[in-house]
Amino acid sequence: MTASPDDLDAYTDLYGQSLAEGCRVRSFDFSQVINGQPVGMDLHGDRACYVEGFLDKIDGGVHEGCSRYRISVDTVVVGGQLRPVRGDQKVIYPPHNGTRTMFGARTIGVVAVQPGGRTSE
Repeated sequence: MTASPDDLDAYTDLYGQSLAEGCRVRSFDFSQVINGQPVGMDLHGDRACYVEGFLDKIDGGVHEGCSRYRISVDTVVVGGQLRPVRGDQKVIYPPHNGTRTMFGARTIGVVAVQPGGRTSE
């Protein structure tokens, strides 16, 4: 981990990588930092739960009182298993990194996987 959750903003992930519209990202639902280490960001095994896709918009609107990203999802992993993308999962709106939660922590769940724009498929 290179960045403190308190230093994060909508344009930076926990590892100091830039987030820009068009880059490929991974979004974790239940990630947090405990004793200086990120948890809830497993990529393999029973605890691996995340989605991947393209960051369509940094400013995806305000939902439930906080600013959100807009991500078009093409990959879903639940319990370490690849799952089909359901209709309600095709577009998600996770909170911006660095957003204060109701329990006082900061959100850290969106990380860059691949910089730049979409590649042709």
